[in-house]
Amino acid sequence: MRTLFKVFLLIIFSSLGLNAQEQNITSYLKMVEAGNIKEASDALINLKNKFPNDPSVKFLDAVVTEDGNKANQLYLEIFEQYPKSNYADASLYRIFSFYYSDGIYKKAEEYKNLLLKNYPSSPYVKAANRKLPDEEISENESVVQELTESPVKEISGIKDFNYTIQAGAFLNINNAQNLKSRFESDGYYSNIFPKDIGGSILNVVSVGRFSEITEAENFLSKLSTLYKIEGRIIPNNN
Repeated sequence: MRTLFKVFLLIIFSSLGLNAQEQNITSYLKMVEAGNIKEASDALINLKNKFPNDPSVKFLDAVVTEDGNKANQLYLEIFEQYPKSNYADASLYRIFSFYYSDGIYKKAEEYKNLLLKNYPSSPYVKAANRKLPDEEISENESVVQELTESPVKEISGIKDFNYTIQAGAFLNINNAQNLKSRFESDGYYSNIFPKDIGGSILNVVSVGRFSEITEAENFLSKLSTLYKIEGRIIPNNN
């Protein structure tokens, strides 16, 4: 996942020369990736006061905004009002990823086409240029919820849990589903959830539900032995 983030940073670096007058927010994006969202948000307050109309600052604002709909409005504003800005193509890709992750494929297709039409040379084109499913999920039903509905034997028989294990992160939802299916076929609970990483939304696969950290540590070792996967324990934030 770190390698993927470096790739997206390289994408960002490659576009900075287009609009040198824009603020360089790369260091703040690195803060977000490192989990220092509050630090980036605090810095954003000062940036918004000094540069309220800077599209790069607006992009950072969208990245740290927890409300997905509000973030989408900011991304759309960047594309519509600052089409030549450093982050116009990244903004379109984020809107596409938002709708794709929610299973709203017609909307996702609309923004994918805008990306292809307006920024055909963008590095994000390759990531977005995928075949979308024919069946659309309603806007009130998350694709992540759909992926977790199949009944599976759980590692721990609890519904309220404190820890799980992050086993992988993929741009391609099909790769994430394949790994999830492997775990489920072996009788383990698995889940997929989206995570923003440096301008893209990755599909993160988790496995297991544990009440105690020691349970998670024991399975982490088993994960490495059976699946050759180096996972990491993460808290349950639901």
